[in-house]
Amino acid sequence: MVEHGVRTVASMVNYRKGNSLERFAGVIFTRENSSFYTVEDLKRARIEAVSIAGLGAMQLQQATLLTLGFDVMADAKRLSFSYNQNLIVEDVESGYADVGFVRTDMIDRLVAAGTTTWDKFRILFQIEDPTFPFRRSTSFTPEWPLGALDHVPYSVSQEFASHLYQLDRFSSDPLYADPGIAGGFATFVNPMNYMTLLVMLETIGYYNPEEMKCMRSTDVYEA
Repeated sequence: MVEHGVRTVASMVNYRKGNSLERFAGVIFTRENSSFYTVEDLKRARIEAVSIAGLGAMQLQQATLLTLGFDVMADAKRLSFSYNQNLIVEDVESGYADVGFVRTDMIDRLVAAGTTTWDKFRILFQIEDPTFPFRRSTSFTPEWPLGALDHVPYSVSQEFASHLYQLDRFSSDPLYADPGIAGGFATFVNPMNYMTLLVMLETIGYYNPEEMKCMRSTDVYEA
């Protein structure tokens, strides 16, 4: 958004498992019966993420592991990308991958759908947090923003945002409740602070503050 001069006009409040959530995190997980426990163990792991540019299923985990002295781009035995978080869970369960990266609530959704069970998995580097309803391995990032390009008049973007703020899955008026129920969100609020996200992206090398430019997946693949 910095690169293209996009201004944030609203932030989404997600709705998962009966909770209105303004933030999410990443999960690093393995099979319950695997031999992977430590950072050192990850050096022999086949790791699967969603994509190089995936925030909740790659970049958050990459940043966390860097603080522990493990560079997933260089130190893993194998790093593959599925472009599908459901498939990551399936591949870890089947043994095709040893360790998977997904966003918080991903495994819970599959458990609720009856396609897997939690007892098949173990969270690595789990952060104990009674204030958050899902297991996590990484720090938080705010939920997704909606933005306006710089050619959009400010009055138009503000009018758009004012209508977003009226959406509320708990409203007694179906006009305002139905979009959130259908879309799996609670509401939209004033823009959250995304500076911590920008710092994280800079830390893992995805954002160049001098050029104010984000790296593309092709930049890494072609390096």
